[in-house]
Amino acid sequence: MNDRDLTAKYEEDDPVETSLISIEQAGSEIVEQAFNPHGGMGADLRDSQFQKIVKGSIDNGDLEAYKAVYQTYIPTLWVNDTFARQRTGNETFGHQSRKIACAQFLDHCGHEIHRYENELYDGSSDLNREWIYIRCFENQYGSKRADVTCDCDSHTLACEAGRTSAEKFSSHGESKPDTLVVCPYSSNEDRMEGGEKYRIYIFQKPDADLDWLSINI
Repeated sequence: MNDRDLTAKYEEDDPVETSLISIEQAGSEIVEQAFNPHGGMGADLRDSQFQKIVKGSIDNGDLEAYKAVYQTYIPTLWVNDTFARQRTGNETFGHQSRKIACAQFLDHCGHEIHRYENELYDGSSDLNREWIYIRCFENQYGSKRADVTCDCDSHTLACEAGRTSAEKFSSHGESKPDTLVVCPYSSNEDRMEGGEKYRIYIFQKPDADLDWLSINI
């Protein structure tokens, strides 16, 4: 579990309660829901081949698959403070917000996601946080880079927010993580008053030894 020297501050006036609504084991039918690459029709056709590989691995028992629904509220000021001193390239605000939601989900599930004091926090807004996540974004694993990673020593976990290609988990070699967590862009029905429900898909090797079903909801 995490060393929570900086505790979460979910103020009473946060619009929605942060919670893990559900998590359950799934079959290969979730593959098409999880993966949606950049690049239009050509990329979709190419990725369909990799999706077939992932589906076959799940059906054969070489991969485990899970799906979860995570509900939270990500304050705008918190997003701005988090990425004010971190390089983000051309990322949209929505993508940055989703990366924070992914980090918060992994934190909630007990992975090592370090928290640091938010030096920009001045107490002027109730809808902000006294801490931020850093060091977990845009890290290398093998020859690839992930939107979010944890600092756990026991396994390699990569988390991707938004559009993600199935190639990230169907390719071979050192760049393949033990566990891939995917949080695709949500539909309008997932948005609620003041917050959002994030649909999260998990693919992992059976020997990864991560018991997702034991996480308290």
